[in-house]
Amino acid sequence: MNVSLNEFNNSVGIAHSALTTRAKFIAAVIATVLSRNLPLPQNKVSAPEDFYNIECVPVINEILSALNEKLVMDVRAAVEFTRKFWKIRYMAAFPEGLNNLHDQYGMIDTYVGAGIVWAKTEHEFINDCKDGILVTYSKAFNLLAELFPEHFSK
Repeated sequence: MNVSLNEFNNSVGIAHSALTTRAKFIAAVIATVLSRNLPLPQNKVSAPEDFYNIECVPVINEILSALNEKLVMDVRAAVEFTRKFWKIRYMAAFPEGLNNLHDQYGMIDTYVGAGIVWAKTEHEFINDCKDGILVTYSKAFNLLAELFPEHFSK
């Protein structure tokens, strides 16, 4: 376990040097990994939030609770970012159309639902951290797969 944790921490240190936002950056990385590995329903559901709350929240709580003892991260941001990233996955799997266009976002962001899911300041933070998130993603995945093999398969 120490190897994956150390590799993740080293990767974070290289990818995001700003100490004032490091806890939020770690939350974004963990949320990216979690949201990509949480289940989606087999078919479109009438209340995706209910599916998320029943199927995903218990797993998120378990993982974030354990990680909070090992990492300095913004847990509230991790919970919120995980929900938002998962919602974008759900919307991609079960598209509704483009009836929620938002002027402050580009076409790609609008197409995937950023305007529906993300506030502008969160959107900017995630975009500013994109390269760092991509660099640290595999280290975060390996850490989670090592700590929670029942939820992550390599």
